[in-house]
Amino acid sequence: MRIIAHRGASAEAPENTLASFRRALALGVERIELDVRLTRDGVPVVIHDEALTRTTDGEGKVDDRPLAEIRRFSAGAWFGARFTGERVPTLEEVYRLVAGRAEMNVEIKGAENGSCEIGLAALRVALASGALDHSIFSSFEPKALEACRTKAHDARLALLVQPGDLVLTGEDPEEALQAAVVGRVAPWRGLHLEAVNLHRSLACAPLVRVLHALRWEVNAFTVDDPEEAKALAAREVDGLFTNDPARLMALWPVSPSR
Repeated sequence: MRIIAHRGASAEAPENTLASFRRALALGVERIELDVRLTRDGVPVVIHDEALTRTTDGEGKVDDRPLAEIRRFSAGAWFGARFTGERVPTLEEVYRLVAGRAEMNVEIKGAENGSCEIGLAALRVALASGALDHSIFSSFEPKALEACRTKAHDARLALLVQPGDLVLTGEDPEEALQAAVVGRVAPWRGLHLEAVNLHRSLACAPLVRVLHALRWEVNAFTVDDPEEAKALAAREVDGLFTNDPARLMALWPVSPSR
């Protein structure tokens, strides 16, 4: 089972910070997930929310402030006093930290309005870091992935799917779910997606089989409960996004060969 550290080891350290990513690397995770947005001056930074309020002691929107201002805010004090010195990292800093020790799942945020600039900026950082092979770009917005594919034919791409993206029709709930998910993803087969990342509530065994038959990797998000993780493993998902990688890695220890 592939364990994907969601925003790093975010159960043990503040999400999307270097501390969280260091902990994930220390655990030996295969893949780290992070979120990317652009500052006002166009720098890709690693933060989930559009606003700074929840995960820093700053205010306002990420794209309304230049990097120099954002760097003044603590990105860790909310989690614990010992993380007060953590700052919102740039994507470039995270690539330097990871340095090929794990794959990076870069989720492109802020593409809901049709803008592709965030994804393209993240792609440029991956290319400049020599880490394109170790990067997977994901988004709920297919157009953002399409822009990445246009600029890099060998980019690895994954489409995120959540219940709110789907319209279920038909009397049989299971068949309706399969049809809705495949209907969401199939129009984008030309992007040569590597994976479909499903909300855990969607990852039923028949759907996983259908997606595998269409040659897509299937990962489920976000799973912290070991019993739920084992149930999803029984449905043959390929990977699990989790805030608590240490807890799930205890179920599937890393082999000595890694």
